[in-house]
Amino acid sequence: MVTHIQVDEINNTSDKELRARLILAFAGIAPEIVPTETFLYDVSRLDRAKMGNGEVFLAVKTALDGRDKKRNNTQDALIAEVAIVNGFRLLTSDRNLADVALGLGANIRFFDV
Repeated sequence: MVTHIQVDEINNTSDKELRARLILAFAGIAPEIVPTETFLYDVSRLDRAKMGNGEVFLAVKTALDGRDKKRNNTQDALIAEVAIVNGFRLLTSDRNLADVALGLGANIRFFDV
């Protein structure tokens, strides 16, 4: 399961060769795309997001911002929220995201790169 956020991140990869490899790998997996639990203006796709209450999103985003104010904390929080709310496993190589999501009840698979 993935959200449109991961698809958008792959499509926005500036390195053309890396983007092509990621698209091929992603196509080989063919994951089901699920909606994010929260809709955010200028981030979410209207047809790929729910109008949730945003409580889990805000908890994740606040905790991530407290550790490191990265530009993609919003997207990471949306992805983590989906994993937490739906009981999906979150795959990540971001230690801060893994720690925050784990603390909020997510099932984590951390990849050390």
